[in-house]
Amino acid sequence: MTSASDSTTLSRRIGWGLRGALITADVLLSTACHSLFLLLLKPLMCRLLGREDLYWRIEGFLFERIFGHVATWTHTAGYRLCLHGDAIPSQAYSSRTLVICNHVSTADVPTLFYLWVNSHPCPIPNLWWVMDMLFKWTPFGWVSQVHRDHFILQGKETRQGTLAEFSRSVARTYLQLPRNWCVIFPEGGFHYKRIAASNRFAEKHGLPPMDHVTYPRVGAIYAFAEALRTAVPRMGQDNKPHGLDDIVLGWSKSSTVHVNQRVFNVSKDAVPLESSDELLTWLYSRWQEKNSQLDEFYRTGEFPTTRHCPVEFHWPNIILGYLVSAGYIYLMYRLVLL
Repeated sequence: MTSASDSTTLSRRIGWGLRGALITADVLLSTACHSLFLLLLKPLMCRLLGREDLYWRIEGFLFERIFGHVATWTHTAGYRLCLHGDAIPSQAYSSRTLVICNHVSTADVPTLFYLWVNSHPCPIPNLWWVMDMLFKWTPFGWVSQVHRDHFILQGKETRQGTLAEFSRSVARTYLQLPRNWCVIFPEGGFHYKRIAASNRFAEKHGLPPMDHVTYPRVGAIYAFAEALRTAVPRMGQDNKPHGLDDIVLGWSKSSTVHVNQRVFNVSKDAVPLESSDELLTWLYSRWQEKNSQLDEFYRTGEFPTTRHCPVEFHWPNIILGYLVSAGYIYLMYRLVLL
């Protein structure tokens, strides 16, 4: 005989499975149709009509729509977002800006999209992502290739060549296209994978150990130093950050994710760009501040800042994104029938 609790557990598991299947179908259909549509549109707009500027405006609009799907997954999984720290000045949205984030879990990127989709103005159309080469041939990697984001190959053996290629990519892609925000995770991996190695590094170099963040790498940031404007850290709600599986399946209880922001103006805040060693010392100090802030947050439930701003979720933008994806799918269906 099946108890009521067993039936409830079974129904919840079925719900998680259906939600996961729907989101998987959404990912595969929307990203494939998005990428194929833009690959067909680009030669028409850029070569036949000579309107590359218009093409990138269209691509940016559609790029924002596709990542509205990701924000929806986070919202419908029961997560809400609350901002702390500095407000991003309006001029930063249209300026060359470097966004550096600590890497907590697989939910970091969906959290950022939740935040930025609901920001006004929205920075997503002009983002330039720097991500691990492993993501290049995933569904959202297809979208990022069309957007001309940068994929970086990690490892000691390839480090110098990788940084040289990144510098060239900044010059020929980021600075040539309508891009404003460059997003980098300088820790080079998730917290749980890096924390032991980070503290061994700290002990070797006489640095204080940290519990909540890992020591960042400065190479890509120094290569991008001329465009440096803003630093934005992401903080988890508690010591057990949620992951992408929680968002996709929606199996965790509703909670609030807290994001603490710091803004640095290169010309006014004495960010040391002339020397990689000085920049590394400056960056270590910022990460030590992050660790102290997180330590206080995990003990008290509050950040040592006065700003507390819940993020409002804007459904009209999200619905528009799904309508655009439906249009993609219908267009591709009609093309297949021709």
